Amino acid sequence: MSKINQRLYFKESPTSSNYELLHKAIENGIFFRWMFFKNRPRSTFFLVRALLTNTLVFATYYAIFSNIKFLIVGIDVDPFLLYTASVAVTYFSMSMSFSSKTQYLSNLYNQVIDAAAEKNDPLYKLRSVNFAIQLMTMDLWGHRLYSWVLQEALNDALSELAPEKSLALSQEINSGKANIAQVRGHLFQHQRKLMGKEPSNPYLKAV
Repeated sequence: MSKINQRLYFKESPTSSNYELLHKAIENGIFFRWMFFKNRPRSTFFLVRALLTNTLVFATYYAIFSNIKFLIVGIDVDPFLLYTASVAVTYFSMSMSFSSKTQYLSNLYNQVIDAAAEKNDPLYKLRSVNFAIQLMTMDLWGHRLYSWVLQEALNDALSELAPEKSLALSQEINSGKANIAQVRGHLFQHQRKLMGKEPSNPYLKAV
């Protein structure tokens, strides 16, 4: 079986409804949550996204009304000052959301390390696959600190498949052709087996 690379790239999951299509259009077209940024979850990229988002909003407003005017207590606020303040607020909001996610994942990561230190292999594997699923769901699978856990969990999940299927899927993942829902589905299947439950659909999508 071909081993999974530690540095991974995934495709967007296919849309299955008009709601998902609208959600993805807003996410990518207005808030610039492109796969490029998901695969590089660094705080510095939030500033780039904040600049892009506010530039789009201000440019659209200007294209419609031909000017940008904002009054506070009857005082006309300079458009550039307004733009700068909006970028700062957007950046702060994105940073806070990222901080909340990383704090939650940090707690799960510490649980994985604790299980490894206790040499409790069943608990370690169960916590590892749970952590990997959380990484995929929160779009933080590109985080450098955590990528090795995802790598191990995927290798374990693929080892349960038939050799030819495991090889094909591992090559698909390593080449960046696998989508997030597909990979997450295999992790869910692996998790259920570790819990002693019946195997589920390997392409199960999580909400």
